[in-house]
Amino acid sequence: TGRSPYVACQTGTLKWHFPATYPEGPVVGTDGTVYFLAEGILYAVKANGTLDWQFDTGIPNPEGTSSGTPVIAADETIIFQADGYFQSDEASPWHGYLFALDSSGNQKWVIETKEPTGSPPALAPDGTIYWHDYQHYLSAINPDSTLKWRYDTGGGGWNSTPAIGADGSVYVGGGWNGLVFALNPGGEEIWTLDTWANEIQLAEISSPAIGSDGTLFLSGMYDWTTGEGRWTGRLYAISPGGGVNWMKQNGSKQDASPSLSSDDTIFVGYYRATSSGLIASYPNGELKWEFELDGELLSAPVLGADGTVYCLCYDGYVYAISREGTLKWRHFAGGLSDSSLAIAADGTLLVAGEDGLYAFAD
Repeated sequence: TGRSPYVACQTGTLKWHFPATYPEGPVVGTDGTVYFLAEGILYAVKANGTLDWQFDTGIPNPEGTSSGTPVIAADETIIFQADGYFQSDEASPWHGYLFALDSSGNQKWVIETKEPTGSPPALAPDGTIYWHDYQHYLSAINPDSTLKWRYDTGGGGWNSTPAIGADGSVYVGGGWNGLVFALNPGGEEIWTLDTWANEIQLAEISSPAIGSDGTLFLSGMYDWTTGEGRWTGRLYAISPGGGVNWMKQNGSKQDASPSLSSDDTIFVGYYRATSSGLIASYPNGELKWEFELDGELLSAPVLGADGTVYCLCYDGYVYAISREGTLKWRHFAGGLSDSSLAIAADGTLLVAGEDGLYAFAD
């Protein structure tokens, strides 16, 4: 949902900055350690901003790797993905990797595929890892790295990270083919929604956010309704049974997934020819408010427990916006970035900017 159980900083005072080049979104362990990836290296940074340890994946061409935000299992295992480029492998030069490390930075296992990675993995409560790769396969992986099952979503492209329902159902978008899938924990199909057959015709479908009643909220940013591909961001709600409840067009482009507040208010970014910003909508899709930003929003907002919305824009600024849609504060965070944010238990807001990891506190 993008919702944190913690109240984050209210004033946006810079606490510390940890230098790194093009870091990805951070995640926080139970002891306050912050983990993030940058150029093929996983960093573990203490709550005071000093380095605890780092793990170098050793993958060739780290400048071109894709990674994303790590996830942390109940036993503090850190799981993350990375890409490497191997010129000697002419048939399939891009290789994808899924790593698992213990909390001290020791490698537990690694999975290699001869295909690029897709979106970051998701973790189920039972420890199952769901990994959706660039070549349109959703894999369910046991905590010991053995494969449970694999499902072909058929789309290709930058596929979405799965969302996991309260009953263990797995929901995922298929990439360019406009399909949305619901699978049971055993990998069997519950339903498939073909948005093209429903006159929505979306591609590049986002990661779903699951509402309190099981409704799925997703965005898509490439529309084939007219027969010609065009950028047109749309937000839509899908019932737990796979039917379309409603669809709204909010802008010419939507790159980020929606986030949900405790009352199911939907927050999603938009990008138009003349403006960009953040939209808040009621659960029925009606507009609640709109806040204009100075740059495109390329990652999902994160919500504090008090309803404050935090978002990082492509112009390099992080914004704190009240639940009523007014600006609380904004602060420069190192330059262009499309990374996600995180809130630590002590209220520190962690932001991956272009030149490193920023921590903001009161």
